[in-house]
Amino acid sequence: MTIKTIAALTLFFLTKFAFGQADSAKAYSPNYWSSNREYTYKGLYIDSLGQTITSENIILHPTEQIWDSDPRQTLMDFTLDSISADWNKFPKVPLNGKDRHWWTSTYQEGVLQTSSKIWMHPIRQNQYILTELAPFPQIVLPIKQDTFWKDTLYIYPAMGTFEGIVESTYSVKAKELRTYDFGNLLCWKIIATGFHDKLGINSAIYYFNPEFGFTEMNYVFYNKQKIEFKLTALKK
Repeated sequence: MTIKTIAALTLFFLTKFAFGQADSAKAYSPNYWSSNREYTYKGLYIDSLGQTITSENIILHPTEQIWDSDPRQTLMDFTLDSISADWNKFPKVPLNGKDRHWWTSTYQEGVLQTSSKIWMHPIRQNQYILTELAPFPQIVLPIKQDTFWKDTLYIYPAMGTFEGIVESTYSVKAKELRTYDFGNLLCWKIIATGFHDKLGINSAIYYFNPEFGFTEMNYVFYNKQKIEFKLTALKK
């Protein structure tokens, strides 16, 4: 075998390896906010005694349209479809005391994906307004166990009694095998704790799968109520 042949074969294998690496990375770093995707979650709103007040299906459909309020973000459509509700246990006005339209079935919020972060506004309309107080769903890339970061959220007067500053900490724990309607997934566990300067601690546990994105968003709030979102289907 000549030196020229050896050099050509070496270049071939190096090129193939490089493209293989790139393809592999691409396969596990999808555009989570692609308009081709549609996420369906089951949402539970649970009172301080552990009783489920509402249960509903929530559909998240990214649009890839730039959000006028923040050009860095694109818009996602949220559709809420109630399954069941115990209205006798439901507050007559929003928990933040704001006098505004209480119920909405569709709305839009901004989402963000960069080379270093995946982030979204939480599901926070209607009975889910408490999620405004907790650390927002986000994960730092590349995902690594024991990664730690902080974030600060300023909640403005438009949010009524929720106005204040939330200092949040996030920590990526080991992967866990989680069970869903469509099968088992190995997911990163992210523990997030937010300290509101007036209302105290509001925490979240997020589960994130590199292919499916956020598969669970589980919250515990200062008033001992809980909100849980679990992925039931993903179209892509």
